[in-house]
Amino acid sequence: MTETPILTVRHLKAAIRAAKVVKVGARFGATGRFVKTTKRDAFDLAAGLDPNMTPEMAEMYGGRFGVLDGDTLYLG
Repeated sequence: MTETPILTVRHLKAAIRAAKVVKVGARFGATGRFVKTTKRDAFDLAAGLDPNMTPEMAEMYGGRFGVLDGDTLYLG
């Protein structure tokens, strides 16, 4: 599948709508794993972001909010 990086809040909201599955990166100490969440929770998260916010402003220094890979959205 083709990975599409999510770089803006507008694209983030569109990716949430397009995805069938949403996973959020959860970190516990040095261990990280993606866990499934609901689209509703993902929309609630996105609603709290300023439309002009960049990933760096949200302290996401990978330069993206997430990646849409096929029908799965990976946030974080």
